[in-house]
Amino acid sequence: MHDDPIPAALLDAVTVVDFTRYLPGPLCTLHLAWLGAQVVHVQRPPYGDPLRQVPPIDTDLGMSIASASLERGKQIEMLDLTSADDLARAHQLCVEADVVVEGFRPGVAAKYGLDAATLRSTNPGLVHCSISCYGQDGPWATRAGHDANAEAATGLLWRTGPADRPILPPVQYADIASGMLATTAICAALVRRAGSGIGATIDMSMAEAALAVQAISLPAGADPGERREQGLLTGAMACYNIYACADDSWCAVAAMEPHFFARLIDALELPSELTAQHLDPAAQPQLIERIGDRFATRTGDVWEQVFASIDACVTRIDAPDRVHLHPQFAARHALEPLGTGHAPTSPFVIDGRRTNLQHESQVAGHS
Repeated sequence: MHDDPIPAALLDAVTVVDFTRYLPGPLCTLHLAWLGAQVVHVQRPPYGDPLRQVPPIDTDLGMSIASASLERGKQIEMLDLTSADDLARAHQLCVEADVVVEGFRPGVAAKYGLDAATLRSTNPGLVHCSISCYGQDGPWATRAGHDANAEAATGLLWRTGPADRPILPPVQYADIASGMLATTAICAALVRRAGSGIGATIDMSMAEAALAVQAISLPAGADPGERREQGLLTGAMACYNIYACADDSWCAVAAMEPHFFARLIDALELPSELTAQHLDPAAQPQLIERIGDRFATRTGDVWEQVFASIDACVTRIDAPDRVHLHPQFAARHALEPLGTGHAPTSPFVIDGRRTNLQHESQVAGHS
């Protein structure tokens, strides 16, 4: 860590008004808050963001753990946009804002005068970002949709699960990707505005974000008869796989490079000639079996100790409720207590310092 004075946060002078709910928009504005922006999250009274009511609920926090995590560092304003007074308050917030993020279905923001054309007519330097499932135009633009719908339409769900059926993944890839890409676009727009004074209108599609995360896999297409376990990243290769240990724990192996794979074979005390079969498709079933048999002879703790000193890209799989105990994350303060669990801190480490939320979370009512 540096001893020099702490510089201003990167987005210290930026005010963001957030009209989104659930995950994509609130994740985007959490990122902006981590970078120093002042975020006002407008929610509908009396209950606020519907995500607050989605289990698991933390009774001490009075809301879902998910919502509590996403609302950190933000000012919450309860505004009913069907009320003339509250809508006027929302417009005033936008007049004073540098960034507006909205997640209405296409066409709805315009009904409230919160669309880009209306708001930028009085605030031309505004960066306006719309996040929707399918984008602001096209034949599917006004269809309702959440993460699973975006993943389904883009082929992402096709790739999940065992051979007989897709499964819903435990994280919302389309939601998260769209939130992160929206953050990127907003920051780029702020850079342009700093030099030109010109704002921007950003159209972020969750489905297109799901396409973007498949930048490697999508161009390769898919064999309709291919079992999901036969993909390079889904268990077909011995060097990139998950192996059960003796105690019902597992180790993830990602020994893609030949030198990592050679070290893996050596550490497992298997014949060195197996290294020549590293990427041989025909050899993979037997190679997976032999490596799996070796991992099954020792516990996950033992293998963790073995590979702590061997650079072979082997990591024991940790349970989510133990991640905060990981020495790497503890040393870097990558997690912080939240309710009865832990939430990620800012992932942005800039000039030797981890950025922190600049503002206390608070709820403001308005009538």
